[in-house]
Amino acid sequence: MARHDDAEPAAMLRAGLEMVRKGRAMIRAAENMGAVAHLGPAAGNARSVDFAAIPGHSPEARAEAIYVGRRMRDSLFPDGLFGEPAWDILLAVFLAQSEGKDAETSEVLLECNVPKSTGMRVVALLIERGLIVNQTDDEEPNRVALSTTALRAMRRFFEVTEGGVPVRTASITPRRLTSGD
Repeated sequence: MARHDDAEPAAMLRAGLEMVRKGRAMIRAAENMGAVAHLGPAAGNARSVDFAAIPGHSPEARAEAIYVGRRMRDSLFPDGLFGEPAWDILLAVFLAQSEGKDAETSEVLLECNVPKSTGMRVVALLIERGLIVNQTDDEEPNRVALSTTALRAMRRFFEVTEGGVPVRTASITPRRLTSGD
């Protein structure tokens, strides 16, 4: 019989406890999106959520689900494996705006796990492309918001991906967004 290292069970226990913590965070996020948590007979009356019942018809609920899913995915896999900082930044700013909060650039980059140097380059690109506007007078944006063009594109994305809008190939043909859109 093979001898197991004592460190292996301890590491497995830590990993299991971390999964429980993340599961609880998912339940809280689901409740924030309108799901009802209930006690279930399985797993010793632990709280559970019917994730299929989450009202995902609002763009904000869809954005929250995607954002939380991406952060959970990032925490489960090795650092640096996934990278789409522009999308993560757009999602974070969209969610901040939908909650009536300012999107502080440094907080957004920290939440999105984007290194500051990379994040500031991406923010500058998003400003250049007319998707984000700098809300401060400083050259380096400390607070940002989505432009009207970006807000419209984000809402359209969530409408189309929800399935509530009939999708035709022509309606999702890629096109360049301009600040005049």
